[in-house]
Amino acid sequence: MKTILRTFLLLACLAISLPASAVDIDKLKYNLNNTDLTATVTGLVGGSYAASGDLIIPESVEYDGKTYLVTEIRERAFISCSGFKGSLTIGNSVTTIGEWAFAYCRGLTGSLTIPESVTSIGESAFYDCFGFT
Repeated sequence: MKTILRTFLLLACLAISLPASAVDIDKLKYNLNNTDLTATVTGLVGGSYAASGDLIIPESVEYDGKTYLVTEIRERAFISCSGFKGSLTIGNSVTTIGEWAFAYCRGLTGSLTIPESVTSIGESAFYDCFGFT
């Protein structure tokens, strides 16, 4: 009985201490940090070929009854996503845009909105992107 109880407690502690999980919400992939309820955008569901229309990075996402603040766009998250045809809007909670995050996204030809909350834009984050108004 003690062995079963110890095993149960160990598994419960591990489940509570897991800080992040990868999930798909709408058309974006996220790493969710369960410790501070933040989210990092890691890419597109279906990969770079699934890109279409405007790209909107939300301020927050809901998953499993919790709200996560979107604070980061990971490096190379949208590299070569040329299927987007329109605008790129980044939510007011994002503070970091990783290196090469939107490199070669040539289809984004509408407006580009980067909020004042962004304090770090990685090297070549928008490399070879052109046509933004």
